[in-house]
Amino acid sequence: MAHYGINAGVTAKTLSKRSPNVEKAVIDWVFQTIEEPAPEGSFEDALRDGVALCKLINKLKPGSVDKIATGGSGYVLMENINKFIKAAQDFGVAHDQLFRTVDLYE
Repeated sequence: MAHYGINAGVTAKTLSKRSPNVEKAVIDWVFQTIEEPAPEGSFEDALRDGVALCKLINKLKPGSVDKIATGGSGYVLMENINKFIKAAQDFGVAHDQLFRTVDLYE
């Protein structure tokens, strides 16, 4: 997705702070924790549907997410991410340490 104006500046700044090695390590850890093979592709693609994130929080604190959508529209899958974020806050992760759902889509 193309970004213009201030969004382009924010996107460029965010991307410059990212480390492919750290992102790969995070993906590897998430998928090892949920006992599934890590997918190939981008950080965002691996997490975009929220399924792995919901499985992760359920592994760390069972019952945190009661129903995980595994198919459907982008909006249905975005709800997985919203459920993960809420469960992560309940788990004790500070609000300023969390991402927004749209961060995996832009």
